[in-house]
Amino acid sequence: MARPKSFNRETIIEKSMLLFWHQGYQGSSMRDLGKVTHLNPGSLYGSFGNKNQLFLLALEYYYKQLTKGINTSLKSSKSNNSILNGFFQTIVTENESSDVKGCLLVNSLLELANDADMQSHIAAMFTGIEEMFYWVIISGQKAGDFNKQLDPREMAQYLINNYFGIRVQCMTGQTSDYLSNNIRYFLQRLI
Repeated sequence: MARPKSFNRETIIEKSMLLFWHQGYQGSSMRDLGKVTHLNPGSLYGSFGNKNQLFLLALEYYYKQLTKGINTSLKSSKSNNSILNGFFQTIVTENESSDVKGCLLVNSLLELANDADMQSHIAAMFTGIEEMFYWVIISGQKAGDFNKQLDPREMAQYLINNYFGIRVQCMTGQTSDYLSNNIRYFLQRLI
């Protein structure tokens, strides 16, 4: 009879995500993953498949955490401008308080540039973020928060490009003031 699993799957995925974020995909071995999760390689393989599959689960977990706040805000009574400002200011806060710089999605996109399968998974997540921006812009135009003459799809693409830029700037050691000024500038285009 097989022994029942005695670990929290989400906790293992979260710990793996943090390791991948710190060390990158290539720099994280199954042995490293075993150390941070306190699972032996057999348990990792048996429960999560190979490193690639665990990495995809980690990316998905990161994506859900990243988008949770904006999805919650969309259902609230916050102004659409404050929703976007809050989303981007979270990046500044993370940059100040975390020893991990950048975005796991952006970092992975850059690290795994030659892996078409990974690129496809990550691109789909960025499309999801862009789609959230699109709906915030539509909602903001209806509420009078944003300029109604702007094309919401083009502005969503503009915001996702700025998201990439801000995340890369975090990796270069830019100050919080620098990042906040850039965010303020590009969000003003919506008004």
